[in-house]
Amino acid sequence: MTPINLKLINLLNSFTPNEIKEFKKFISSGLYTSGRNYLPLLNFILKNKSKYKNKIPNEELQLKLNSGKKFSKQTLKNRFSELYKLGEEFLIYLAIKDNKLEKDKLLLKMLIEKNLLPPFESKYNKIIQSVEKEKYYDKKFEAIVSLHEQKILFLHEKRKENELYDLYHDNSQLRLCIYLISLFEIGFEYGLQEYSNREYDTNYLMDFLRNLNIDVLINKFILTNNVIYEVTAMNYYLFKAFESSDMEEYYFKSHKIFSKLSHQLSEIYRTLKFNQMIHYSIKKQNEGIKKFQFELFKLYNEKLDQGLFSDLQNKMYLANNFRDYVYIGIAIKKYKWVEDFLKKYSKELPEEFREDELKLSYAKLYIANKDYEKSLLSLENIKADNYLSYTDSSVLKLCCYYELGLFEDAFLELDKLKHYLRNHKEIPKVHSLVHNNFIQVYQKLLRCITKADKKDIGYLKKEYIENIQVTKSEWLLEKIEEINKC
Repeated sequence: MTPINLKLINLLNSFTPNEIKEFKKFISSGLYTSGRNYLPLLNFILKNKSKYKNKIPNEELQLKLNSGKKFSKQTLKNRFSELYKLGEEFLIYLAIKDNKLEKDKLLLKMLIEKNLLPPFESKYNKIIQSVEKEKYYDKKFEAIVSLHEQKILFLHEKRKENELYDLYHDNSQLRLCIYLISLFEIGFEYGLQEYSNREYDTNYLMDFLRNLNIDVLINKFILTNNVIYEVTAMNYYLFKAFESSDMEEYYFKSHKIFSKLSHQLSEIYRTLKFNQMIHYSIKKQNEGIKKFQFELFKLYNEKLDQGLFSDLQNKMYLANNFRDYVYIGIAIKKYKWVEDFLKKYSKELPEEFREDELKLSYAKLYIANKDYEKSLLSLENIKADNYLSYTDSSVLKLCCYYELGLFEDAFLELDKLKHYLRNHKEIPKVHSLVHNNFIQVYQKLLRCITKADKKDIGYLKKEYIENIQVTKSEWLLEKIEEINKC
């Protein structure tokens, strides 16, 4: 019995049917296999990989491979290993075959190494012009720097010193911008992690960025009217805004640059920057700064107007932003906008949670329109198999129970929500905070209204005002005012 090479099986399982066909052609080329025929082995594995879980009978394998010729167990293991290495070579081939830019860069490298300078110059000019015409994406200027390095070798061979040093200077400036953009984007990601309660005892990169004082340089970048410098400034301001809560003006500077450059940015890069600005604005509105609700609404509309709604198609519920669009529309009382949004974009949601998300969204809209019974009906039979949908549906039920005077149901649901938050440690700190604060205020409201005892209502109002990070804040304040008037 010969042990099956599980790495090989996993690799083959990752190939599409068309890739399997291409792999067969690939291993049939003497250029890669030195004349050895691996097709019988591959065909045998593809046919029997489900049949034999751990080991293959040597006799059957030998018979299939070459009509009775004997192989040792070690030889068979070697053939498995060799086929796996061919699979790795095939992956490299797949990565390059449709990547014109990578093939062009390799061609330029070989033209220089072979000292074929005239064809190099002609080819280089076509390639660099093509890349420079493309809209900005995260790897564009890395590609330009790599091409410039090939041109520097060419200028060195041609002894064109002035051009060489000018290009070297230009390349060094591009490298600076590339490194800064990368650091600022990593810093922004660390900021998101800290906001979600993930911190590291040692973080040299964040220490470096927090001590970086380059505002004067960034101001110069803005005046250049050059996309790479302006993108660097945009990322710097966005990082600084997220890293320091009192740096709101940096956010608006970043958004202004983004709006100016938007038509020069690729769709993927625009989506990334929109999402980062949305993360920042959500953070600020969670801190109780209400103007960022309108900023979020503005961002969502800009994003949709540009046809960027791939986030609504994300099959991971926690990464799907559909509920955020609905929340903001309701928060600023744009109810007709929310209805239109649900009708137009709900079809983009993955089928597995589309129905539940629509029920939740309409339940929120019904509450906003004070139709509490209809909201409760909409909340029936929701799966709520993640913390966002569970807490959303629970809080909405609590609002409806209170409005309809169903106080026993309210106490029961409140107890369920407490236990859920206590038992689900994966919930981010900021999310559990706003819901725990809601619970504290809500249960005091229940005591006031069920015991007709208003002695704590002054404290309740003060507590609410001080505790601004709380979900359903507008609704809670409205209920507090109602009790005050009684």
